[in-house]
Amino acid sequence: MNIVILGAGKTGSYVASILSEEEHNVIVIDKDAKALETAVRRSDVASIHATAPSYELFEDLMEHKPHLFFAATGDDETNLVCCSIAKNLGFPKTVARVQSRDYLSNAKLDFSRLFFV
Repeated sequence: MNIVILGAGKTGSYVASILSEEEHNVIVIDKDAKALETAVRRSDVASIHATAPSYELFEDLMEHKPHLFFAATGDDETNLVCCSIAKNLGFPKTVARVQSRDYLSNAKLDFSRLFFV
């Protein structure tokens, strides 16, 4: 399976290492070059030094025929927007790390449907 992970922090790096051990093709994206270097050193993953959200970045990633996009940055809004962009460009499945309960328990808005996660 081809998997793209946005965020090379604790969560993104951990998930990348587990998926890499299970022999998935993993690409990790982060704006922090040191975090990317650490993730690559610990796991057999590819890396892209970039800032998201970026339409061009996601469009280029489609060449790798991704099956899953996982947004794991520390910013809920970035994760949700990036998942929305990825899904609209053709990523089959998107997952967003969301910490704020405001996005999880809102009775009037279905954020999973709104942001395609």
